Amino acid sequence: MQVLRKGSRHFQVKLLQSLLNKKKKQDGLGAPFLNPDGDFGGLTDSALYAFQKRHHLVADKIAGFNTWQALGLRIEMEHSWVQLVGQTTDMSCWSAAATMILGNMTVGPGSGSLDPTGGLITNAASLQAFAEGLGWKALNYSPGLGELVEIVTRTPVLIAAAGPGFRHMVVLSGVYSDGTHTGDGVLFRIHDPWPVGVGSVYGSLANPLKIQGTLPASYFYVLVPE
Repeated sequence: MQVLRKGSRHFQVKLLQSLLNKKKKQDGLGAPFLNPDGDFGGLTDSALYAFQKRHHLVADKIAGFNTWQALGLRIEMEHSWVQLVGQTTDMSCWSAAATMILGNMTVGPGSGSLDPTGGLITNAASLQAFAEGLGWKALNYSPGLGELVEIVTRTPVLIAAAGPGFRHMVVLSGVYSDGTHTGDGVLFRIHDPWPVGVGSVYGSLANPLKIQGTLPASYFYVLVPE
């Protein structure tokens, strides 16, 4: 994990803030709690100092190795070889997301079905055909959080996510977890092909997984490279 301090602005700050909240509750303390917004400001600085004092750590207001361990971090996996690739059109996220995992190659739909806008149809049959064309496996169920963490610890995965008014495909390229399955101790790193031509990398806490920081995924399919 990165060494974080006041002024840090990084998606790992979200996990720090969430774990500080979690430990505060476990220590029998109440509100106020932090908003996990990824901005290490004064409130996070004070909360970290208080946690370090309670747990007899060096109270330097810096989240380094010992502090992360005391917060319960147990899993830290980043698939650093995943390439950031921006989608070429508004609806080609499926191709760019697969290219991020496969490397420098153009990915077509194979036997998957496209809609009139050029988007990959994200029903089970179409995604299964698309995955098989890549030599991957499309899970025919939604894995629980513990299983998803285990999968992403082994390999990056492509997910087809959907929620109110959106559908999108991104890559889960890393995971950080305290080993629990409640969601407040798990952060996924996401390689997103949006915006067009650029793409972006960010993090989302689990339950719910949020696409582009604000769009909660109400369900998603998982495609696993094999």
